[in-house]
Amino acid sequence: MFYFWTAISDGNEPRTSSNYYYPLLGRSFTEGHLYLDVPPLPELLALPDPYDPAMNQGLRLHDASLYRDKYYLYFGPAPAVLVFAPYFALTHHYFPQKIAVALFCSLGFVLATQLFLMILRDYFPETPIWLKLACVLSLGLANTCPFFIRRPDVYETAIGCAYCLLQLAFLSFYCVIRRRHRMTLWLLLASTSLGAVVGARANYSLIVFMFVGYLVWLWWQKRAAREPRPWTIFWALAPVAVIGLMLAWYNYARFDNPFEFGQRYQLAGVKMSEAAPTHLADLPYSLWYYFLSPPHFSCDFPFIRALPVGRIERPDHSYALESVTGLFISAPVSLLVLALPLLWFKYTGPENRPLLLITASLLLASFVIFLSILPVPCPTMRYFVDFCPGLIVLGCLMACYFYKTVRKQTAPIRWLAGIGLFLLLMSGCVTGLFLSFTGYYNYLQTGSPDTYAAVAQFFNPLEAFLKTMTNSN
Repeated sequence: MFYFWTAISDGNEPRTSSNYYYPLLGRSFTEGHLYLDVPPLPELLALPDPYDPAMNQGLRLHDASLYRDKYYLYFGPAPAVLVFAPYFALTHHYFPQKIAVALFCSLGFVLATQLFLMILRDYFPETPIWLKLACVLSLGLANTCPFFIRRPDVYETAIGCAYCLLQLAFLSFYCVIRRRHRMTLWLLLASTSLGAVVGARANYSLIVFMFVGYLVWLWWQKRAAREPRPWTIFWALAPVAVIGLMLAWYNYARFDNPFEFGQRYQLAGVKMSEAAPTHLADLPYSLWYYFLSPPHFSCDFPFIRALPVGRIERPDHSYALESVTGLFISAPVSLLVLALPLLWFKYTGPENRPLLLITASLLLASFVIFLSILPVPCPTMRYFVDFCPGLIVLGCLMACYFYKTVRKQTAPIRWLAGIGLFLLLMSGCVTGLFLSFTGYYNYLQTGSPDTYAAVAQFFNPLEAFLKTMTNSN
């Protein structure tokens, strides 16, 4: 409910043309073509270089891809296939992009929560209800989705869809390693989900190789056990292979290249065909902004804001910066991931293999996805939804593990550990909540000032308390 309220509470009117990109793509699919039904302006096509941002300013369809006098989307087609095209085919109306973002994030949250609770039931059944609830709140509020949904644009639609599908893939994978009697069904679902994930975010494609590696390991086990026809396990690759071939055809039909998603032809603030990745000298800055940079704290509502947009000029390049707050600061439960080897050391043996495999997969997938976005020379908060949710799940599991280790200690130690874990979890929830009231561009205040004033009034007692404490100090 909070996700959907966040998506729609800032007014009804879309602010940019990109709010229509996926609805237009869904309509295009139902009409049997791949380009958007928005003809480029003749003035744009007449330019000596239509891709030069200095020339096409005011003429371009921002962040669309121009190729052979037609506009395409470099964003993955999966959201259009799953939601926008079916809805337009049934109703002949556009499905609102902001509702799609809230829908994808809600489903992703439900799937991540289901995975988390299944692991708890299998390995930490003694976890008290208060700790479970705090963890579930963290899965929904500390995962950056509330901030992300405040600006439900085309970028958030693609990332939100990938987030949802990746959680489905992880849940299916855990069912594979936990319920061997239905392995084929869950393997096919995991394979389909991974293929669809790449259809939403191409930079997730390396996760497919993790799945292939697991199948090879499983084949080796079956072969060593002399099971009949162990090679049949590779049929699980059929869905992801078919989807991969369809994506290759989709790219070839648009750009005459099966490996071209359209970013070279993107009309953006820089000429994308000449854009360089992050310089090596800037990587420490990116790591700082993604993990350690603090937000701006204030005694005035909404109390916590992400760092403002900026640009750091270098002698030979510039380093852009969008609103961002370090993950370890905004969601400190993610810090517990650093202690994950303690869990692996404790839970050894074949009976604990599902726990080891799922936690290692979540960590490796988050790492691989983060590496894929690190070269982008512009840290931004929306990319957190690419790699952050898996780390939040792992952090919550580690919180339950640590509480389990102190259950047999004396009452003061149990109380101190419980209070510490609770505060750690809730601080991320509070930060996620307050960051959501501004998002990137403070859309709640500018689009729906009455709603913003009502929310601010609700938090007046907290604002008065903080100001009193500050003045007294």
